[in-house]
Amino acid sequence: QPDEAVVRRALAPTRQAVFWTEDAPGDPYPRLTGDHSCDLAVVGGGYTGLWTALLAKREDPSARVVLLEGRRVGWAASGRNGGFCEASLTH
Repeated sequence: QPDEAVVRRALAPTRQAVFWTEDAPGDPYPRLTGDHSCDLAVVGGGYTGLWTALLAKREDPSARVVLLEGRRVGWAASGRNGGFCEASLTH
């Protein structure tokens, strides 16, 4: 096992963050209130929900598509790394 100082030095320029959310809009959307109607309501703003909403709009641009997300887009499983990619092999 490598010395702990070697590992710390190798990992110093890295950071633990979700790569794809760096380009995601960070502005919060207002809380949905009142009654709304739509052609398609998509519940969940993870990969599956986002793609469903996007493909529905491509299929029918006039469709009223509402995406409902309780936290932020990509908050749950879609926003977590399933693995890691590091420039160092010392750890």
